[in-house]
Amino acid sequence: EWSRVLSKLPPPKRTIEFVSVTGEEYGEFGFNAYVKKYVEPNPKAYKGGLVLDIIGNGDHLYYITQSICLVKLVSNSTIINEQITSICDSLGYVIEGTPLEFASDDGPFILAGVETSYLAKLISSSWPWLHTYMDDYRVVDINGLKVIAEISAMTIWTLANQWEVSRDNKLQTGIGGISNKIERKVYEWTQNTMAKNTWPAIYYATNRIHSI
Repeated sequence: EWSRVLSKLPPPKRTIEFVSVTGEEYGEFGFNAYVKKYVEPNPKAYKGGLVLDIIGNGDHLYYITQSICLVKLVSNSTIINEQITSICDSLGYVIEGTPLEFASDDGPFILAGVETSYLAKLISSSWPWLHTYMDDYRVVDINGLKVIAEISAMTIWTLANQWEVSRDNKLQTGIGGISNKIERKVYEWTQNTMAKNTWPAIYYATNRIHSI
């Protein structure tokens, strides 16, 4: 669905990668392998990223501020989290920051020095059935996924159109920012064309495309 939306928009300044791997529950094996092969040789090529995990249901939307990855405390990107907050404010959505017990697939990228944010809903305080037999496709909140897609689409598109992402050079944020026309197009397409059942697990704004 993301590919269909992006196909209707002007090409971004950077490549947007869609990456989905396995092994997250066993030590981020999939993304550790990806990071070692593609990111570590040239981490500056990766300007930022957004991870979506445990978003199928839950009573609230969060951006993660910090968590534990491979016995290390890692902090998510304050710059991209500010971008997400600004977009949510512009669209009338509520989002809060929270620490999380353990990192998702954002951890390997953060440890490699890539500015990375992570959106989540099914944290233990709001979804006690996480990782139980009751946590399957039948409890997915389709409308909630549409909101996630709208927010993440606008965030990653804006990110892909910035020349730099650093703590000294903040992203232009919100619908009124530098990417106003692009964000408005993303908003219109996400309103009209979001799929009801499939979502990319992670979006990455990079300088080039890799085959996975």
